[in-house]
Amino acid sequence: PPQSGRNKRIGIVAGVVLLLAIAVGVGYWWLRELRPRDTSRATVATSSGTTNTSESNSTGSSAGEDGDSSSSSTSSEGDGLPLGFFDSDDDIALNSVGFLPNGPKLATIETATCGKPWTLYNTANGRIVATGSTRPFVFPDESGTSWFPPFFPDDVLCLANFTAFSSPGTYRLEVKDAGKTEPFVIADHPYDVVLDQVMGYFYLARCGMKVTAIKDTRLVTHADRTGRPFEHDECHLADGHIDLAHTGEEGDERVKDGTGGWHDAGDHGKYTVNTAFTIGMMLYAWEHYADQLRCMQIEGIKSLDDDLPYYLDELKWGLDWVLKMQADDGRVYHKLTAEKFESPWEMPDADDAKRWYAPWGTAATANLVAVAAQASRTFGALGTHDDYAATLLAAARLSYAKLKETPEPVIPDQSEFSTGMYIGVVDGNPHHDVSIRLWAAAELYETTGEVEFLEDFEDMLRTFDTPTEGCTGSFNRSTLCKVPDEVDWNQQRNMGVFRYLLLSEDRRGARDPDLVAEAERQLALVVDRFLRTADRHEYSRTLGNFTKWGVNGEVVRQTLFFRTAELVLGNQTDYARAHNFAVDHVLGRNEYARSYITKVGTRPAKYPHHRPSFAYLDAWPGMMIGGPNPRWWDFWVDYKSNEIAINWQAGLVYAFAHFYGACAA
Repeated sequence: PPQSGRNKRIGIVAGVVLLLAIAVGVGYWWLRELRPRDTSRATVATSSGTTNTSESNSTGSSAGEDGDSSSSSTSSEGDGLPLGFFDSDDDIALNSVGFLPNGPKLATIETATCGKPWTLYNTANGRIVATGSTRPFVFPDESGTSWFPPFFPDDVLCLANFTAFSSPGTYRLEVKDAGKTEPFVIADHPYDVVLDQVMGYFYLARCGMKVTAIKDTRLVTHADRTGRPFEHDECHLADGHIDLAHTGEEGDERVKDGTGGWHDAGDHGKYTVNTAFTIGMMLYAWEHYADQLRCMQIEGIKSLDDDLPYYLDELKWGLDWVLKMQADDGRVYHKLTAEKFESPWEMPDADDAKRWYAPWGTAATANLVAVAAQASRTFGALGTHDDYAATLLAAARLSYAKLKETPEPVIPDQSEFSTGMYIGVVDGNPHHDVSIRLWAAAELYETTGEVEFLEDFEDMLRTFDTPTEGCTGSFNRSTLCKVPDEVDWNQQRNMGVFRYLLLSEDRRGARDPDLVAEAERQLALVVDRFLRTADRHEYSRTLGNFTKWGVNGEVVRQTLFFRTAELVLGNQTDYARAHNFAVDHVLGRNEYARSYITKVGTRPAKYPHHRPSFAYLDAWPGMMIGGPNPRWWDFWVDYKSNEIAINWQAGLVYAFAHFYGACAA
């Protein structure tokens, strides 16, 4: 009947209006909650000729020493360390775990205007211990160019600086019209438990064994919200298969033992290039901070080798798998994965897909050489693992001989796979192969002292011949600078150049002094530019507003630049300050005012692109997500900004190792 038809049309129109209203509401929420603060406008010189930087802005005036000055512990939540999830105001962005007594203590505030009073409270007794006012960053256009109007006010970013206050304890920062933070600590070693949690993730990522929940009461949690432990049974015990189609090898299909290693990222695959790079970063951490790391212990993780410190025990798990990727003639297989990625919620122990070796490649082969030669020194120095050190060095020599026989890059055919490629040339770096060979030669020279390897290294380094004055940085992987401005699996040149600059005393005399001087000058240019960028950025970010896939990994790996610069060039103060900026960034002083490490700090990443987390509908603890690319969406499916990966995690380990104090305790 006509009446019925009219009602139907009215219902359809009402439904459409309702859907539009929901869409507008969701859009408004997304813009308000997921947008970062607007940092697209550059800071400029003030009228006095100075530049507003994190150092030149106001130092908060101290209200006197805290009367209750007992040292703050850095362990369990009962001692005040903010390692859980908190819903605090997001207009205050600061390191939500804590600060060193003598380190920078900066917060970036989003308010309508600057000049707002801030107050630092001692949470133990409620006393005010420091006060001050927020100061503005100066922009070229104060009229407002935000792309958010008319929905949002064009707030400005201001700085609260309480560096002058240094008494250990647990505190809370409150800013007028911006709210207050959750408690954070000022302590000599505020990040010890954070590093233990981050290292614990490597155990949780192990492949080929039963992984049980880490029941260390100092850590965040061993179970999800329902009490389900973060663990899985044995997985991928059939790794892996070799045949003509997948591996490029004639003959019947066969099985070669490839069990072990770590699941690489959000997926369950294992990739030689990235695993070796990851281990290399972590070995650098051991070389630079062994006196701190040797005391690391995590309750609930059974040692595989009782004669090893826990830190090296975990690295050996990864190294043993890398050795399994070597063929008898020195070739190294590129990866071991299924043909395609697993379903987004599939646990490792439920994954029964057949997994294959990809063909060998010179990048993977050079990576094995580099990390095996590097590790042979580390394990050989212990005095308890000489046989293992010899095995590593023999593997490095065998694969280096294969590289010498194969001077041109061999890029593995991965047409049977849709899993991760890890091909630097495809990723925009035509020098990917030679950069890893260069690292391999440097490590072999340091390990053996044989001049052939030094000559190979210097010959390769000379091919990167951009004049030093042109190496001020561009984040361009095709650069021909000797010291590029990034270090990652697809830009590994600095792993070798830093080794060259840090050679032991008895190896340095044979170096080309002109080559050394040029590399040192380029290193100084790069780190100084990082510092200048941080001092002109609202969040002291050494990369400025630059983003890429896995940008958080790049931020924390830059600490390897700063530590190398400290050791080679001196200038402890400035480079140490930049080290602080990196950990501040990942723990909450960023455009989102959130911690990028799951279960750690204030408003941490909750929905990482990580299959076990998706299966649990709860983030596994201690993982750092990749970060804005160009923006961050904290949701399971966003692999471009919210995935996790072992190479990013390795940089995080290096950054926090700088501050570790387990041995002091």
